[in-house]
Amino acid sequence: MSRPHASIPSGISNLSNTILGAGMLGLPYALASSGIAVGGILFFLAATATIFGLHLLALAAQETANRENISSYFIIAKQTFPKAAVLIDLSVIIKCLGVSISYLIVFSKLLPDAMHTVAPEVSWLQVRYLWLGISVAICIPLSLLKTMDSLRFTSYLALASVAYVVVLIVYYFIVEGVTGTRIHLVPRSLEDFFSTLPTFVFAFTCHQNIFAIRNECPDITKVNKVIVSSVLISLTAYTLIGYCGYLTYGNKRIEDNIINNLNKTDTAVVICRLAVSLLVALSYPLQIHPLRISLFNIIELFFPGSRNSNVIYFGATIFVCAITYVVAFFVDDLGIVFSIVGATGSVTICYILPGIFYTKLNANSPWLGKKFFAALLAVLGVLFMINSLIWIILKEVRKAQAPAQ
Repeated sequence: MSRPHASIPSGISNLSNTILGAGMLGLPYALASSGIAVGGILFFLAATATIFGLHLLALAAQETANRENISSYFIIAKQTFPKAAVLIDLSVIIKCLGVSISYLIVFSKLLPDAMHTVAPEVSWLQVRYLWLGISVAICIPLSLLKTMDSLRFTSYLALASVAYVVVLIVYYFIVEGVTGTRIHLVPRSLEDFFSTLPTFVFAFTCHQNIFAIRNECPDITKVNKVIVSSVLISLTAYTLIGYCGYLTYGNKRIEDNIINNLNKTDTAVVICRLAVSLLVALSYPLQIHPLRISLFNIIELFFPGSRNSNVIYFGATIFVCAITYVVAFFVDDLGIVFSIVGATGSVTICYILPGIFYTKLNANSPWLGKKFFAALLAVLGVLFMINSLIWIILKEVRKAQAPAQ
């Protein structure tokens, strides 16, 4: 059977959609903490590190691909750190599981808010569980598709939703003008800087899908074009939303979700909530896809050839999706456990693994150029992880102490 060959636009749409999510709505708030000068530097460094990390993974994939010219975290790990291969796939599974659950929670929260404005007298439209159920019709069929390329049209639609959000934020900036409150160029304290750092570090997370894109578009030159284009598209959207949002409302008025700063009765804002809801629903399958690949890597260790069974394929996909829906049904906040998992899993996948994979595969090469920066990326990843965990714990400690104060 011939392998699918995806186009560059297909890869760009899927990788960009993996990067862009509801988290972009918190970027103006992040800039309020970092300051617009330092925030701009952090945006640039995070984008650069993402491009470099994705490039390292693509190079590692080229070098370690199997006879079918397929690669993955598992395949690279088997050739570099074989004893850790299963643990690496487990980290991908847990990370993608947490993100997919968060997408369902965001979807089921945004739509009731929109319905409260559209039809405040119709209470049943404002029930979270109703919209969680409706999302099944969107998320499950898309999650059952076997190739990343099959999701390109829904990713085009998701990116159109992002474009609408960007245009709306820019429009409010033009209409309302620059805020009269003070705008900070740098963080007001070290605490502000380090507490907001994870927002920028995780802003471009998409590494779990680079292998599927590379496997369907094996030309390394094309893959590099996909990587650079996707990150630059995302950086443009982030910059416009972050700076226009912050400059419009300033430090005193800015909310942690920029939509909450906008006029709730404005039809354009209601549509914005619907657009973000659509975005996260269409992004859900992009988390299930790499999750399923990692899951099958582990299943194949016990049941060789199971990847080729349609029954097992559909059964495993529905089982995984069912887990995400059960969790999203019973909780509306993922809490500290998933925050820690995200901080450790995302950093491992995006910063540490690309660096150590490339370094290990080029063990006999001199410590110059790309190998040095690959090792540096891994070291920075460890430092990012420590910083993120510290601020997650401090946040929970302060939350626990708050009622007693």
